[in-house]
Amino acid sequence: MNRVMKMVALGVAGAACATWACLANTYAAYYDCSSGRETNLTILCAEPMDVEYTLSLFSPIGRPIARTTGTVGPYACVSFVVNQMLPAAWEAEACRGPEYALNKGEHALCMGGLALLETTGSVLVKVTFADGEDRPISTTIDQAVPDEREHGDYWYGARFVVSSTEETRLSIVNPYDERIILSISVFDEQGTLLFSDTALPLQHETATYDIRSYVPDRDQASGIIDVMSKFPVVLALEYSGENGSLLSMEQTAHFHFFLD
Repeated sequence: MNRVMKMVALGVAGAACATWACLANTYAAYYDCSSGRETNLTILCAEPMDVEYTLSLFSPIGRPIARTTGTVGPYACVSFVVNQMLPAAWEAEACRGPEYALNKGEHALCMGGLALLETTGSVLVKVTFADGEDRPISTTIDQAVPDEREHGDYWYGARFVVSSTEETRLSIVNPYDERIILSISVFDEQGTLLFSDTALPLQHETATYDIRSYVPDRDQASGIIDVMSKFPVVLALEYSGENGSLLSMEQTAHFHFFLD
């Protein structure tokens, strides 16, 4: 009897799994619809079969604000204008929260948020940003977020430039449903530590930093941003020119080192 019950239970579980196709991969990307910017997100299927997906958007302080599900065919793609998915007056509520100013560090801004994509197969996630009439800038996420997280330190590195004509902004996206601990260090070209800070982004939260705020006494500086996190994260680097025009945007889920 017990054996029959177990087989029935497994059959029910298998049917449920077949119905929803058991979402297997999770991808995380940064979107930014603040101050009139437009973000387009394209899911490109990398499988010879249908891939089901669930796309969820979270505000900068980690609150769920939009969700959609669907299917993309073999080697096909589907696109979304993120701005059109957001509820009315979302920006007014996006940065409200008693812990916002404290847990993200001294120089945190409230700009964009997390686009979390759960799929039944492998995909590429192309994210395109457009500011008014400026040329659209695209970046691609090709690595899923690890399901199992080892205990240790995940290290990330990125370049920065600040000058009279260039600015760098860093966004760190927490794709998980729990708080993470991370540190941010800024070094110049000589390896001199210019600034360091600690942040504690909550679940699905995004922390954004204007790198110039870390080097207020320098008219011009360039070097390395070093990020150490207890969990894997997604880094988004925005490089802008005069009048805030977007020059390039890089996103990566690849960490450079892991120390246990």
